[in-house]
Amino acid sequence: ALKVAEVVLPDGMQLDMADADQIADYAQYAVKQLWQAGIINGDTDGNFRPKENLTRAEAAKVIYMIRNR
Repeated sequence: ALKVAEVVLPDGMQLDMADADQIADYAQYAVKQLWQAGIINGDTDGNFRPKENLTRAEAAKVIYMIRNR
């Protein structure tokens, strides 16, 4: 989706989420890039919730944010 929308992501060096240490090593860089690009922003408590399932509303928001960049 990012490629089709021609979205260029930032370098992904910082992640300011309370549960960032729970994000799997293989996903750290991608999550940082999406967060810095403003495509994802975590929940109201500042958590990413990496062990939870994504809701349809959350998935729709990610697609919306990618499409409207």
